[in-house]
Amino acid sequence: MKDPIAEPLTPARKEVVLAIKLLGDPTVEQLAAHLKLSVSTLRAHLLSLEAARLIAHRAEGQGPGRRRHRYHLTDGGEGLFPNENSGLVSVLTQMLLRSAPAELERFFEMAGDRRAADIRAMSSGQTPEAALGHLGAAFDATGYMARVEGDATSGRMELHHCPFLGLAREWPGFCELELRKLEDSIPGSTVSRDAFRLAGDRLCGYRFVYPSGTDGAGLTNP
Repeated sequence: MKDPIAEPLTPARKEVVLAIKLLGDPTVEQLAAHLKLSVSTLRAHLLSLEAARLIAHRAEGQGPGRRRHRYHLTDGGEGLFPNENSGLVSVLTQMLLRSAPAELERFFEMAGDRRAADIRAMSSGQTPEAALGHLGAAFDATGYMARVEGDATSGRMELHHCPFLGLAREWPGFCELELRKLEDSIPGSTVSRDAFRLAGDRLCGYRFVYPSGTDGAGLTNP
């Protein structure tokens, strides 16, 4: 996965931030297992990141005994990741959204068509499983923190970050357009969304079912 954090954190603390982003509200024990760190070492990093207001925690459980803490990123922590909802891109998209929404849709339609064509070209003669790998790499390079998994008949892509989340909240059509372009990337595949950040999930997840007859066979680039 491409390293999405540009902020000059120490490598160890950067890994902690990434793990919290990927796991979503993890406990100290879950983080320690994921990062292969001792709990005592991890707690020192967590205290530092909390002091910098990049992460926070909530207590879980009631009654006597030690309450378990679950960690999440603050707005400052989320701000470490790429965000196309700020700066010049934000000005342009907001202007088009209000004055020429059809042109905004046309822009993202063209961008989606170009990405799908690139994926088809890279995947020509390869399996759908390989094509999904190329698609995940393209999303990851754009800052979506993509993960893919699957086999010869189906696969799943998780997007743990959305650089366009602000735009998507104002214009839900952005997400529907993205969903359509995913199917265009792997010809004949059926794509459904099984997790959605705008619905309150911590990530967006997409399930791919490949066309029959491609098990071990190469795709063609239409």
